[in-house]
Amino acid sequence: GSYVTGTLPAPLSHPGTPTLLAVGIIAFFTWAHLQGILFGIRMHNVLTLLKIVLILFLVGAGLAWGNGSLEHFKAPFTYTHLFSQKFATSLIFVSFAYSGWNACVYLGSEIKNAPRNIPLSIVTATLAVIVIYLLVNVVYIYALPPQDMFGVKEIGSAAAARLFGETAGSLFAIVIAFCLLSAVSSMIMIGPRVYYAMAQDRLFLRLLGNVSRTRHVPTYAIILQGVVAILLVLTATFYALLIYVGFLLAIFSSLTVAGMVLLRSKRPDGPRPYRTWGYPLTPAFFLIGNAWIVVCSIRNNLTAFIWGVITVAAGLLIYEYCDGRLRKVLSFRRDTR
Repeated sequence: GSYVTGTLPAPLSHPGTPTLLAVGIIAFFTWAHLQGILFGIRMHNVLTLLKIVLILFLVGAGLAWGNGSLEHFKAPFTYTHLFSQKFATSLIFVSFAYSGWNACVYLGSEIKNAPRNIPLSIVTATLAVIVIYLLVNVVYIYALPPQDMFGVKEIGSAAAARLFGETAGSLFAIVIAFCLLSAVSSMIMIGPRVYYAMAQDRLFLRLLGNVSRTRHVPTYAIILQGVVAILLVLTATFYALLIYVGFLLAIFSSLTVAGMVLLRSKRPDGPRPYRTWGYPLTPAFFLIGNAWIVVCSIRNNLTAFIWGVITVAAGLLIYEYCDGRLRKVLSFRRDTR
């Protein structure tokens, strides 16, 4: 659909109500996670539990009482679509459903019995997301034949409207928005831990490595996460932002997996507390798939790619400066003048 070719950035003038609401939500969760890890986790757990209950209720109600048809599953399928650029770009949106699979690693120092609980949480959470994601898509197809989904942005609302009527479609849109609150909360919670760890290793601004003495959270890192998120909301359309973030997510996920492969080859005798199932086939499949998604995304949205390159370049400059190499170059130039 046309949503994959949105432009970036969007004008800052006259932000609409949805934009202002998004800014308010980000500001609220930033404040909430500044109150302490226990407060933030309890709030997040409640939101996540409510989200799962609502989704499962809608799935059950849709299949049990919805005005759908099993005939929709008999629609002809063309395998050539799997190799199209549009399909590859659409996988960026799919990847957001699974983008938190590794999030608990960022909280490793704050997790009890991490060697056991981190792998357990990754496996169980990923399996749960797979089941829920597939169930939701089963309901979508039950409600709408594939040809009616083409170009539809609010597929959840359209499916609910077909199953239960137009009023239900509007209510379902509100439910989807509520379900996204836990995703906002999780990103504001885990993102700052990355900044904090980098600052502790002197690879990022040292200020971000400071922890509140009373609430024991990386205050400045959380504030930075909130500010960056608000700036992105104010300067980009929603779908262009998804492509922009998804494109970068695919690249850095690939670099992480490639780094794991490199370390295993360079340090074969190093400690291996966690094992990769199916190695080396699983990382190879992941890298090939992500490379395909990235290339197709660049072809379909060059603007998002350019902004992504600018973002990475800015990050590299900050990294090099914090690591000391850029400072040495700058100081050397000043001394030779």
